[in-house]
Amino acid sequence: MIAFSIGMIAAVVAFAVTTQPLWIMIAALAFQIMALLHVPTLTIYAAELFPTSHRGRTSAAAWSINRVASALAPLILLPLMKSQGVWPMYLLVIVALLVGIGLVAMAPNGRAGRSVD
Repeated sequence: MIAFSIGMIAAVVAFAVTTQPLWIMIAALAFQIMALLHVPTLTIYAAELFPTSHRGRTSAAAWSINRVASALAPLILLPLMKSQGVWPMYLLVIVALLVGIGLVAMAPNGRAGRSVD
């Protein structure tokens, strides 16, 4: 998950600094691929953090929060871009990814190898 986040950060930076259309498309595609791999991996990892009896409820809640955040992101990022320019928007995305990296780095290993309770 950390590798996917670092890949997304690299893609955001590449997208922000390049002026060549081909490299813009490659950076956008790289970001999408990393995000598409990151979300299901994060979902599986998060489910492993909870006892079996709570996994369904917590996974559903986390997925719901993910969907709401996805709907709200353009409502936050586009006005920010319009008022402040693209760099503050890119920096907000990068900061969010860095916070995610920090949380994953500090999180427990999960319940793998333990009995089902």
